[in-house]
Amino acid sequence: MSTIARSQTGASSPRAALFVDYDNVYTVLHAQDTKRAPHELAMRIIDKVRRYLEEGDDTPTVYARAYADFATLPDHVAGEAETDLYEHGFAPQSTPTGAQLNASEQHLTIDAIHLLHERSDISSIVIVTGDRPYLPLIRAVRERGIRPLVAAVHPPQSDVLAPYLEEEAYLDARNMLGSDARDTLTSRERANRPSRRRTRASSPPEERKPIDDPMLRATIEVTEEFFGQYDEVYLTPLLRKISEELGEGYDPKALVSDLEAAGAVWLEKRDGYPYDYTVLIVNEEHEDVQEILDDYYRDRTFGSYSNGVSESEPSPQEGYDPVERSSLDEYATGEYDDDYADENYDNGDYTEDATETPDGVDANA
Repeated sequence: MSTIARSQTGASSPRAALFVDYDNVYTVLHAQDTKRAPHELAMRIIDKVRRYLEEGDDTPTVYARAYADFATLPDHVAGEAETDLYEHGFAPQSTPTGAQLNASEQHLTIDAIHLLHERSDISSIVIVTGDRPYLPLIRAVRERGIRPLVAAVHPPQSDVLAPYLEEEAYLDARNMLGSDARDTLTSRERANRPSRRRTRASSPPEERKPIDDPMLRATIEVTEEFFGQYDEVYLTPLLRKISEELGEGYDPKALVSDLEAAGAVWLEKRDGYPYDYTVLIVNEEHEDVQEILDDYYRDRTFGSYSNGVSESEPSPQEGYDPVERSSLDEYATGEYDDDYADENYDNGDYTEDATETPDGVDANA
């Protein structure tokens, strides 16, 4: 067992290193929300992440870095971000994009890897980002027995996490914002989803019935989670995935049949070799399907479904203590609220006056 793994499993108290890909966070927020200042939203997310670690996870942040080409950020007030980050205990790192594309990502990754070898007291590596998954770094952190956590404005979809799922390592940072800002960001993400092609052999069913059964709603969510990028879904792998996600107590064929009877989906035969096959098509014109998809993209927490049926968590590795999903849910719903109101952010009024470096954080560590 490595020195770091031993320190994690020993009696030493947990400590976190917090890395912020500020360039990416700022750029994503600037592109997705035109009503609020991206720096204010970014600082909101950063502060919430650190407060979750300290109050919800009993893991103080003892090392903090933020990376960006601050001079080239759009609509950026010179010196504002660097000053605020420094006052919040971060050491701002300038990463000129003219010398290297994705310089903030490259610099952050290198510093995190160095830290893994230099600081045996660190038990958690936490990254705040916009839409970069940092998969190679997450895997390197996990392999050394350290807990990884990524708070992302747009967490990666399940299909990009192969060959093995890393979903418990990702937290939807939008849940740390006020409702207005959160709805704006999620609606923009939904608007940017690829539209489904209309090249089918038949039309959507005209008869439609309400979808009241929570398991039917969960079936729609599973279909969107794992196959939403496709125009039509092969029925056999879909049935297998429904069984895996919802449990063996539910017959996936019966669930699909009930959705078909409600007009929420329909099935079509396809010619194939050596065998023909069946595909399922989601009827997005069904009002309840529209509502389910809207709720899914607005309120989802990565790896869980709105009816409370959660994905099975992979077994933790030796020396690795994953974040409990219930704790993240409690935090996202406000149990660890800030001293200032979410409405201040929704109205574009960021009034927190942070003039002291938080205890336990050394900006020059």
